[in-house]
Amino acid sequence: MDMAIVNVKGLPEELREDELEDLRQVILREILKDERVKLKEENITFFFPLDRMKKSSGKEIIVEVEKLFKRAERTPGVLECLAHNIKTALIEASEKGLYSIFKTTIKIKCFVETFDPDESGFSETTRGCWVGM
Repeated sequence: MDMAIVNVKGLPEELREDELEDLRQVILREILKDERVKLKEENITFFFPLDRMKKSSGKEIIVEVEKLFKRAERTPGVLECLAHNIKTALIEASEKGLYSIFKTTIKIKCFVETFDPDESGFSETTRGCWVGM
């Protein structure tokens, strides 16, 4: 079992679903192309939480790749490289004019953090629904 959760924060609320999908694809490509990370698309979950502070929306975009299970090959250098590559890919996409959101963006920050399920709690199920909860 392996997984990662990607949160992209600070996006303006007027983004369309197709723009979010484009962003997801840029980030996903960077994660999948680094063979040292060893993740499959089906093990990566994306969230784009709404920033309710409208005056700060779009000025700073934060990408968090978290709950990436610890593995020996996921060294600090590999994680730093992944963070840099995601940030660079987003900057390159903005320079090509692909995203209107970057017109007001001042900063892009990317964090990649590992998680050790043996040291912290973790539980998963694939069951579809629960009754009586």
